[in-house]
Amino acid sequence: MLISAPPPARAGLESALSAMVGFNGPREPFLGRYGFYKAFEPAYDLDLLMDKLGNEYVNASISFKPWPVCKCVHPAIDGLLQLRQRYKFAGEDIVSIELGLNRLAEDFVVQPRDQKWDPKDPVVARSSLPYATAVVAQRGQVVIRDFLPDALGDRAVRRIMAVTKIEVDPEIERTHGLYLIRL
Repeated sequence: MLISAPPPARAGLESALSAMVGFNGPREPFLGRYGFYKAFEPAYDLDLLMDKLGNEYVNASISFKPWPVCKCVHPAIDGLLQLRQRYKFAGEDIVSIELGLNRLAEDFVVQPRDQKWDPKDPVVARSSLPYATAVVAQRGQVVIRDFLPDALGDRAVRRIMAVTKIEVDPEIERTHGLYLIRL
């Protein structure tokens, strides 16, 4: 049987069809010997995961991502777009960019520095604060095509990345929590 559907939908259909003819999956997909937590989260706290189960629903706080990048990069994009709109500058006008963020965000979007300032593949680029910031500074937007392999070498974007300085700002953690970035 040929199924034509997007990959997640196709996987769901194939799983349902497989179950109909008797195939089954792992009996303990989360906590079992080869389960998710053993493989990806070996230091988990099951009580923390289960404590409010059925009382709190996180989907009430889920939202769409307006930018095709790590959520930790969104404040920098929003701030830079506001600055571009207010001061009407173009990419070639930029002499330097200075950003501040907290340590947690730095781990995701600045480290390792050699990769984040020189992304060679789309996955690294989508979680690179210097790359996404330089794209927005140069183009005034950030869209999916900015993360295609041929877009990663754009000289104008690379020039802005080279003059971008990012540092951990302890004040951000103290006053605003985990995911705020200062422009």
